[in-house]
Amino acid sequence: MEVEQGRVAGRLRLSLAARQKLMADRLSVALRVIDPFDSSRERSTTTDPRFFQVTERRRAERGVLLSVNWSFGHPPKERDTEEIITEGDSGGR
Repeated sequence: MEVEQGRVAGRLRLSLAARQKLMADRLSVALRVIDPFDSSRERSTTTDPRFFQVTERRRAERGVLLSVNWSFGHPPKERDTEEIITEGDSGGR
């Protein structure tokens, strides 16, 4: 992207995640890996009549997250939403 005093290059970061539902969907286990290949980086170039600067930033954002979720109770039962309209019923009371 071109900016007023230079250019900002693309940003790169990769995360992977997987989730598995178990026990009739009451239990779910998720695993997320943040930047497994250490590829997170940002790069920018600044130009001015007096100098030229290239900046590259590498962030230490690597990690592994594990989550376990348990659902308590049951979802509400679906109601029959079909309405019976009788002849002559205006619906207003």
